Amino acid sequence: MQSHEREIIATVDAILFPWISHPNPVEQRALLKCYERFVEWVASRGLRLPVSGHVVAAHLLELATNGAALPTINRAAEGIAFGYSAHKSYLDHEPVRAALVLLEAQTSPSRVLN
Repeated sequence: MQSHEREIIATVDAILFPWISHPNPVEQRALLKCYERFVEWVASRGLRLPVSGHVVAAHLLELATNGAALPTINRAAEGIAFGYSAHKSYLDHEPVRAALVLLEAQTSPSRVLN
């Protein structure tokens, strides 16, 4: 990274920091715990971080298959996103959002069965 780019990043960070929501320390620990469980899952599949958004979506879908409730799955997704952000890793959120939307639709009490 070039010196001028670092200066720009530092300036933008200083301006935007108050506008970015930051979880409190208790919330951070809870999110990191979710991320750590995901890291273990990734390792158990023989993969290395960072993994793609499709792999994250697969993890969330597996949680659902194993009986996790939607709030638990949403929390896992938040934790994974938090971990990626903390490690400055890129995560394609589109497959993750699609998995969450699918799970919400499939578990909705008003779901119409075909």
